[in-house]
Amino acid sequence: SYSEDSSALLSRLQQLQCHFTWDLKLDVSPKKLITRTEIDIEFHQSPYKGAGCFYSLLAYFRYLQDQREEALKLLNQSEETIRESYGDESERRLIVTYGDMAWLKYHDGDFAQSQSYYDCNTDAKHPHNLALTSTIIVKI
Repeated sequence: SYSEDSSALLSRLQQLQCHFTWDLKLDVSPKKLITRTEIDIEFHQSPYKGAGCFYSLLAYFRYLQDQREEALKLLNQSEETIRESYGDESERRLIVTYGDMAWLKYHDGDFAQSQSYYDCNTDAKHPHNLALTSTIIVKI
């Protein structure tokens, strides 16, 4: 049934390593975090390889502000930036972006797309992803 499928998907999504599952202790308002992250993106500009991570983080903050369309645009920009920066090595670096996209699509009720992004994120315990988690938490 529909609710069983969405419950099973939710259970799988909770296993992902991404902004939606990390227990980020946000001691500052999302609005201030958005401003900080936008400044970081502007400061680093291209060809900064880490820009894709900033876009994904900013997308999560936009989601917290109920700006889902903007969050979706930023996640797409994150994917594009990572692909441009890393070429053939992009897939393993897209784990967080795909996880965030899966959650965003889930919250929008688009379970098929959510499942599709979940499927893209098959290696949720990749060492690079764990290092990225540390970097993002330190950044916040």
